[in-house]
Amino acid sequence: MKLSILERLLTVGRHRPHLHPEVLDFAPPVAMQYPTTHDEGPWVTSLSKGRFTRTRANLEGYVGQAFHTCPIEEEDRLFANFYEDLWKISSEAGWSNRCISIEDAFRQMNGTGYEGRVLVVPYASLREAVGKDLSEEEAEQISLAKGCVAEVQGVKVISARSSLPVGSAVLATVKSLTGYYTRVRDHVGVTILHADRSLILVGHEVA
Repeated sequence: MKLSILERLLTVGRHRPHLHPEVLDFAPPVAMQYPTTHDEGPWVTSLSKGRFTRTRANLEGYVGQAFHTCPIEEEDRLFANFYEDLWKISSEAGWSNRCISIEDAFRQMNGTGYEGRVLVVPYASLREAVGKDLSEEEAEQISLAKGCVAEVQGVKVISARSSLPVGSAVLATVKSLTGYYTRVRDHVGVTILHADRSLILVGHEVA
């Protein structure tokens, strides 16, 4: 079993599957909603195809997420999509939550008034982030036992394995400000709050 990266960044909700009344079998979830307020925007949410899009709260004050079929062992692919889509959304919206180094990410996060609490890096960058050599197997075993590979100056460091490109990273603030991760068996949904500042993305180029 692999550690879920998204689960370490977001407030977790696990729900019992519902039985379909006619066939008496598990009814796959389609979508769900969370209450929100105007100052929790902008929002980014999951789509049923395993991609992510910017969304809005409805008139009743709820923001929704669609469920994607994704066993936890395959969630690295979903996280790769998440990073790619959030970078594109941020670029198109003109948000300032993209930078070219981890040092810049912390400075940018501090400038928002938020505090960086979780840093996700690809395995190739793990030694630089935690200051010691670990095999992929060792990093995974420690993560499953402790929820992260290491904690450096109050920041939990997580290995993205190969789901992030070399030289990239994601810095997140506290879970309650970042969003929701919902899993129902092999189905997962994600909603990001404060999407322009709760997550700082590190990449090679910032347009």
